[in-house]
Amino acid sequence: MTERPLANVMQRLFNQPLALHPGYAAMVVAALHGRLGVDLLRMDGGPVQYQDEEVITRGGALDREALKVLAGKGRKKAEIKGERRKGRVFDDDENVAIIPVEGSLTKSWGLDPSSGVTGYDGIETKLVAAQADSDIRGIWMPYDSGGGDIAGLFPLMDLISKMSVRNGGRKPIYAMISDYCYSAAYALAAAADKVFIPETGGAGSVGVITMHADLSEAYKMKGINVTVIRSGERKAKPNSMEPIEAVDLARIQGQIDQIRDMFAARVARDRGIPKLRVLKTEAVDYMGEEAKAIGFVDRVANDHQGWELLQRAIAR
Repeated sequence: MTERPLANVMQRLFNQPLALHPGYAAMVVAALHGRLGVDLLRMDGGPVQYQDEEVITRGGALDREALKVLAGKGRKKAEIKGERRKGRVFDDDENVAIIPVEGSLTKSWGLDPSSGVTGYDGIETKLVAAQADSDIRGIWMPYDSGGGDIAGLFPLMDLISKMSVRNGGRKPIYAMISDYCYSAAYALAAAADKVFIPETGGAGSVGVITMHADLSEAYKMKGINVTVIRSGERKAKPNSMEPIEAVDLARIQGQIDQIRDMFAARVARDRGIPKLRVLKTEAVDYMGEEAKAIGFVDRVANDHQGWELLQRAIAR
């Protein structure tokens, strides 16, 4: 990526109104202070606050050394992904295991997310390893997923719930919705000790869906006649070569209603809210403050704020 010319950066940063938190503005200047030749940054209104953390000032100003420290904090906060150390199956940073849940979710996919898919098997392997690792004091699970398979979902949801501090676990599990977290992904997030969501993030969709494609008319239009020969009246019903019958539609509807009820019961259990409230959402997804109001998340916060809260929890 081509670096923006310094003059362009300065033009956009200085002498014009910006929608920036004062602490973040200080962080931006600190990150560029060497290139900008800034030796002292004066801040009106007292000590600088950055992501709920007070930055040391001298007389209400940041000198060159303080700017270096602040820049270091910014680099650290931008590296939440951590690193994979030898012998470990998960990334970690500051005694926290980092277990991402990204893209489509499926029962088996291997250890790490790849090609836009995350496997429940990989998540479970990392969770078990993190719980057994004496150096790990907390678990951070960033979510960016629209959901996935029912197969394998509920056992993993139950495992996360069992490992949570509220159920006697030793290491807090924090879920950070890093944009959106729907359906199967939200099921896993709901089982954590704490769930955070950004202002424009999405959570929920506590429901189940299945689809039937009736291609029988398309086959007829193409002059293709399909004869299904079966032993057992309902064998291979429904299928895409025949119109779906009312009895099969009712049977499948009953199955997905039952799964939805199981889903809602687990969310209610882990979030501490009535199951009826979960069911009444009718699988709607919620953004930011709405998700908090319904009880689906604990706090509206960005990933850096959530990370700081986890660090405070494990420091106690």
